[in-house]
Amino acid sequence: HGPTPPAMTNRLHVLEFPDPAVCDVAELYARLDGTGSVDADGIALGPGATAHLDTYFNCCTVSTWNRAAPLDDLIASVDLEGDGTIEIWNTDSTGSRLVAATQADGPVSLDVPQHDRLEGIVWMRVAAGAAGATIRGGEWNTSTTPRRTVRLAVVMTTYNRPRYVQRNLDNLDRHVRDHPPGRPIRLTIIDNGRNLEVDPTGVAFPVEVVPNRNLGGAGGFARGLLEQRAAGWATHLVFADDDIRLPPALLDRTAAFLAFADRDDQCLSSAMIDESDPARQYECGAGFDTRARHPMHTLRGNLDLTDPSSLVENSRHLPIDYAGWWFFAFPVDLTADTPLPVFVRGDDVEFG
Repeated sequence: HGPTPPAMTNRLHVLEFPDPAVCDVAELYARLDGTGSVDADGIALGPGATAHLDTYFNCCTVSTWNRAAPLDDLIASVDLEGDGTIEIWNTDSTGSRLVAATQADGPVSLDVPQHDRLEGIVWMRVAAGAAGATIRGGEWNTSTTPRRTVRLAVVMTTYNRPRYVQRNLDNLDRHVRDHPPGRPIRLTIIDNGRNLEVDPTGVAFPVEVVPNRNLGGAGGFARGLLEQRAAGWATHLVFADDDIRLPPALLDRTAAFLAFADRDDQCLSSAMIDESDPARQYECGAGFDTRARHPMHTLRGNLDLTDPSSLVENSRHLPIDYAGWWFFAFPVDLTADTPLPVFVRGDDVEFG
């Protein structure tokens, strides 16, 4: 679901709702004051109740966009059933402030004024009227012209994990049908076990399964990279592990960010969250200290993602030394090198 944004806009990312197949912690999508509920169908608000979307899945990290992918404007769109007040707030290390507001009795779009001067995150606050209201969808948009065309190919390496692969394929297929991506995507599955049985028939995007010798994760990713170079279709690749719970909207968000990035060699890594404790961030980037006995160390670990201050911390620019390949996006022509197809602990560090 989603409102109709102003003509000639480009979607940056959609508002997301809990999905048991990915994550169903409601506080990562919306925080409520008053009566209401947050589920896969939207955010239902009782009379006078308020939804705060300064949350992990639904805020917009404006400082990252301003730094790495500057936009001419930033537009918030909400698909509202009922009537209420729509507000845009900015939160940074110094606190929170209201930057825009409007009354609405249906779908509405609202410009974020002087977005390029803001730090931290921007987020929507929706207060229902006397009869209550429901948020059925929403988007962050821009009228900015993309700096480049992005065709995103996901390379997923697997070994004897058909259930995980099928889960991600089904989730992604469902999302693409509900929210047709603004940029084309493809999926290449490198089957190191040579025994994968998935049915890509009728999937909403091209899917290819490539049998491969069992040369480990790096070997699988190397094969995927070679396949995509030879095919010549993709402008950017995503290396992804088979056992992740991939939030499907992340691919569209990734493609949008790469389309607007001001550097042609821009890469994008992702955070790691333990599926047994999905409100806790284990890592967001990593460091490598050559002088230490244990040189690899996580950055921004042990953050409570239900706390808006953690989202502000994530928005702060922090140089990293490397990032894992559970989800890592990069231009296909970033390098002519190929990962070594051998079992070596830390082999992704050697390439990335």
